[in-house]
Amino acid sequence: MNINIAFNTIIYIMVFLFPGVLFRRAFFSGRFNKHFESGNSFERVLWNILASVMMLASFCIFIHLFNTYSPLKVQFELGVPELTDTFLCIYENKLPTIFSSEAQIIQTGNLLFSIYAFSLILGFFINRLVFFLGLERRFSIFQFQNHWHYLTHSTKQNNLNHSIGDLYYTRVDVKSKDELFTGNLHEILHDKEGKVEAITIKEAYKFYRLNLIDDAIKIAAINEQIDNNDPNVIFHSETADLFIFRKRIKGDLFTILNNDLENISISYIKILNFQKKIQNFLKVLSSILLLLAGIFSVSYAIWDFQLFTFGSYFKRLLFCIVSPINFAILLLIIVTVFNIKTLRIEPKKYFKDIMNAFFILTLFSIPFLYIFDFLRGSYTIIVMSIYLSVSSLFFKKEQ
Repeated sequence: MNINIAFNTIIYIMVFLFPGVLFRRAFFSGRFNKHFESGNSFERVLWNILASVMMLASFCIFIHLFNTYSPLKVQFELGVPELTDTFLCIYENKLPTIFSSEAQIIQTGNLLFSIYAFSLILGFFINRLVFFLGLERRFSIFQFQNHWHYLTHSTKQNNLNHSIGDLYYTRVDVKSKDELFTGNLHEILHDKEGKVEAITIKEAYKFYRLNLIDDAIKIAAINEQIDNNDPNVIFHSETADLFIFRKRIKGDLFTILNNDLENISISYIKILNFQKKIQNFLKVLSSILLLLAGIFSVSYAIWDFQLFTFGSYFKRLLFCIVSPINFAILLLIIVTVFNIKTLRIEPKKYFKDIMNAFFILTLFSIPFLYIFDFLRGSYTIIVMSIYLSVSSLFFKKEQ
């Protein structure tokens, strides 16, 4: 009897605890892995049980939808009667019947492994989705306990100059007792409760203050280093009686422990506008693609590559003329869509430009009805005339 109770307890843990543990382990991954163990033991057990129930329900819904709408089928040989009988045996402290044969044990293992794998994948996917969509910045329910992560990364909320696509790095000035350090932030180390344990900075410099009268010899030597463009010494400022400079601290990383911290000043330094980089890349790519499309069209007009079956040479020639035009308009639409600056400053002009581009694209796509024998040439001309008339009336109404 005691063996059955212990065995059934293990089954309960494997079914109603492990999926939640795996889901939370995958969700609290990366720089937030310490939050997996946040809170007391009782809270963590409750969260794991709740997550396990949600994982079991999600797994059943996923399998049902997959089998309903997908041509592939996922079938487990353990059906509802076997699972119901198993839990009845557990309730009565009996050995479940599914462990009576080797085949059923393997089937049970396959089912549990599928649930565990589903929990891990779903936890990791939701973690990535939350950060990709920026949901943790908009909704507090998605925010992790480590608020330092949000303070040390430039966003529109904490940096008024931040725009979509901009890249910033974080620079910190750290006061430690009577000393001041500055450098690029590498990482803020914190405990399970989110309290700062230490700050690690790269390219660290320490501020020094010298008296203009008493330390005149040292100041002269430092000025000589600065004049020689010594990267380890940087002039900062000068007052009526003080000469202030920064000196590089040797080493790749410099760590300041919590006991020595007094305050931190955070600055966001702009690296580049990622939006402009994308736009320049798209322009170069568009130029290359247009060149290739032009070469292909001229070649196809001269030599029949037999990619399509045309009724006459005129239709093939018309195809070679219309296709690069449509391709160029399509590229123009893509470049216009990525013009976020216009969207932010003049949203009406942004959408109007896209609408005009689609109008022109549709107009130059109508000849394909004649090229591929959907309509006769005369009917195609009529369709283009009607389209132009209706479009002109629409644009006059808009104006």
